[in-house]
Amino acid sequence: MKRKKIYLLVGLILTLFTLIGCSNNNSKKETEKTTEVVTTENEEKETIGVAWPFYEIKKDGQVKGHMLGTIHVAKEEIYPFPNEIVESLKESENFITEVLMADLQGEETQNVLMEKITSGEPLINTLNEETKVEFLKTLESYGLKEEKIASFNRFGITQITDALVYAPMVNFGVDMQLSSLSAKNENQKNIGLETIEEQYEILPKIYDVPADSNEWAKSILPYEENKKMNEELLQSYIDGNILEKYVDADSLEVTEEQYNLLLVNRNLNWIKQLPQYLEKENQSFIAVGAGHLPGEKGLIKLLEEEGYEVNLIEFSKEMSYLKSNSFFNYIFS
Repeated sequence: MKRKKIYLLVGLILTLFTLIGCSNNNSKKETEKTTEVVTTENEEKETIGVAWPFYEIKKDGQVKGHMLGTIHVAKEEIYPFPNEIVESLKESENFITEVLMADLQGEETQNVLMEKITSGEPLINTLNEETKVEFLKTLESYGLKEEKIASFNRFGITQITDALVYAPMVNFGVDMQLSSLSAKNENQKNIGLETIEEQYEILPKIYDVPADSNEWAKSILPYEENKKMNEELLQSYIDGNILEKYVDADSLEVTEEQYNLLLVNRNLNWIKQLPQYLEKENQSFIAVGAGHLPGEKGLIKLLEEEGYEVNLIEFSKEMSYLKSNSFFNYIFS
């Protein structure tokens, strides 16, 4: 069985690309991008209508903030954001993300990452000869040779293969684009709900299943299949169907333990923090992976249990195509 994509990719994928450089020819074929906000002076630029998972958070009849479910890798054509999202972020005192955005490319983060992807026995040393041959053949589709992954554990293998697929799309991730917008907001504070170290304590554990290394290695997708799966995931986000995939462990096709590690436990930790940032009117703009929003222990439900009213803000398809003067004046100011 091939490995299912069980998460929306944490922002740390950017650090991974920094570590591996441009060693993969597949990535070299793509145009390098920066983390600047997507803008264009060409009014004919083709864009895609997106059903943004964007929510208004109210309490006692007063708007306390907004929440946008993000996808961490995307493409240029889904932008610009609707004006309502841009203005909501601009007016907010706090920009709340999973981790501090400034930490994603720090040297300390790279050191933590290297420790996590190389700790324990390397995966390649645990495989029988038949599986090893098949596994290395799959890695060849990424432009990877055995010596490149010789010290990597399961987590390391998934990170480097995913990084090589998603590197051209990272800077178009919703989090990255919002972060670039936030940087233009004077005195706006970025608040991380967890640390890089905490994320790295969680993520490697997700790959402990199945226990048999040979079975696990066979689940790694070839480059083109991995790329196609990501494209399907992005299309679900664009179509507004992404939340359906994260309602529970069954919908995500993972074990209860994996679901709890990836989403539930983190959501329960985050909801302890969020009320303090939602005390005043329009105080906070929350931007976390869309998978954290749905379900009985999703942030929408947890906020409602805290007494908040959480309402989806729907945009017409035509609105997604508009080049708002307010948006562009804001970008170029």
